[in-house]
Amino acid sequence: MTKPDLLSKGSTKSQELWLDVVEGRRFPLTHGYYCTRQPDDADRARGISSADARTAEINYFKVTPPWSSSVEQDRLGTHNLVLTLSRLLVGIIGGR
Repeated sequence: MTKPDLLSKGSTKSQELWLDVVEGRRFPLTHGYYCTRQPDDADRARGISSADARTAEINYFKVTPPWSSSVEQDRLGTHNLVLTLSRLLVGIIGGR
């Protein structure tokens, strides 16, 4: 899932729904869901670097409710998604 920042601060029901999805209480998947925050049009227009985008994403999830209070912090952010996909790929390549 992307663009968690599009949920306004006042949309608490929507925030709770998406947190339930990320934490696996709604619409469960075998490998679960991950939530990332990618640069928006303004970020891209000003030429944000990949490193700065990842730093902004980490900070966003660290301080922005409901994400900051999620019990599934390892399902938030591009870094965590890449780590999980890498482990799955190594498992496939290694024949697990």
